[in-house]
Amino acid sequence: MSRVLVGDVGGTHVRLATIDPATEPTAFSDFQKYRSDDFSDFYSVLKSYLKTESRSCKAALFALAGPPKGRSIS
Repeated sequence: MSRVLVGDVGGTHVRLATIDPATEPTAFSDFQKYRSDDFSDFYSVLKSYLKTESRSCKAALFALAGPPKGRSIS
């Protein structure tokens, strides 16, 4: 399997990295941390990351922060 882009998208920071599930699924590579206020939207952060990292990814997985409303998070 190819590398997977993973990210933690919060209100203060966005953290992006890649993993290789076939060899070391818990070892992060190409880690970058961005201040959320420095970008207008998530796409801009992602575009910046992809410009600096030369590895291609075939899949992505993101954890997104959001306030809970009852039994759901929006």
